[in-house]
Amino acid sequence: MKNQDLLTITNTIFVRLTAYLKYSTGYRNHYRRGIASIVTTVIMLSSVAVMGATAVSWSQSNLSAREQALGSQDANIINQIKESLVLEHFWYNTSGQKINIVLKNTGTVGLNVTQIKIDGLNGKVTTITDGAILPGDIYTKAIGYYWLGNPIDLYVTTNRGSIFRMHLEAPTDGILIVKKISKLGNGNFSFNGDLGPFSIPTTGYVANANLDQYGNLIVTGTIRDFNGTSNPGGHPDFEKQVDCGNPRIPPHNVCFGNYTGIVLPNLGADHEPVYNNQTTSPWNSGFVRFNQWFHDAPGV
Repeated sequence: MKNQDLLTITNTIFVRLTAYLKYSTGYRNHYRRGIASIVTTVIMLSSVAVMGATAVSWSQSNLSAREQALGSQDANIINQIKESLVLEHFWYNTSGQKINIVLKNTGTVGLNVTQIKIDGLNGKVTTITDGAILPGDIYTKAIGYYWLGNPIDLYVTTNRGSIFRMHLEAPTDGILIVKKISKLGNGNFSFNGDLGPFSIPTTGYVANANLDQYGNLIVTGTIRDFNGTSNPGGHPDFEKQVDCGNPRIPPHNVCFGNYTGIVLPNLGADHEPVYNNQTTSPWNSGFVRFNQWFHDAPGV
C-alpha cells in the first residue's frame, strides 16, 4: 500500500472518529439537558405542590380564625340586642348629695354595667366595677352628685357596648320619696323617706293596707306643712316665718321657726296629731278649725 493511500485512510478515519465523538458529545449534552429539564420540571412541580398545600393550609387556618372571630362578633351582637335595662326607681339624698338609682335587667341575657354618666349642669362619669346583673335581677348604686334640681340624663354603658339613656327629673317639692317600708307585726306598714328635694326625714304609718299583685305598697295621703321636731317620737309643730334682723338688708329679713304647742308632742292612737287646747299661740283658732284644716275641709 502506498504511503499516500495510507495517509488518506488515516485522515478519513480521524475525520469520522472526530465526527462521531462530536455527535456523541452533543448527544450526551442534549441528553443531560433533557434530564436536567425533567428534574427541574419535577422540582418546580414539587415546589408548586408544596406551595399549594401550604397556601391551602394557610387559607383554611385563616378562614377558621376569621370564622371564629366573626362567630364571636355575631354572638356579641346578638347578646347586645338581647340586653335590656330600665330604671326601676331613684331618689336623691340631699344631705349626703347622692343619687340613689335602682336598675333592673329586663333582658334575656346577663349584662355587666361598666359606666354611668350623668349629663346635666354638673356632669360626672362614674366607672362601675360591680355591675353584673342577671336577667330579672336589680342593681343599686349611690352616686355622689351635687344635683341642682335641673333635669339630667343618665347614660348607662355595658361591657358589650350597649348604652341606655334614662331621663331624670327632680321630684317636685312636697313629693314624698319613700326609701324603706317595714311590715309590722300587726300586719300594718311603716315607712320613711325624704320630702321633696330637701332632706327632711319623713315617717308615716299605713293601717289596713295590702300589697298589690306586684308586691307594691300603695301609699296615699296629704303632706302637711310641718317642720322637724327635736322630740324623738313626737309630732312636728307648725312652721312659721317671721321678720328677723334688719328688714332693709335682705335676705336677712326673714327667719323661720316653729309655732310650738299647737299639737301635743305625740301622735294619737289613730296616728294623727292631737290638738292642744292649752296653747296660747296667736294662730290658734280652736280645735274645730284645726280639725277642718287637717282633714282638707274646703276653704280652710
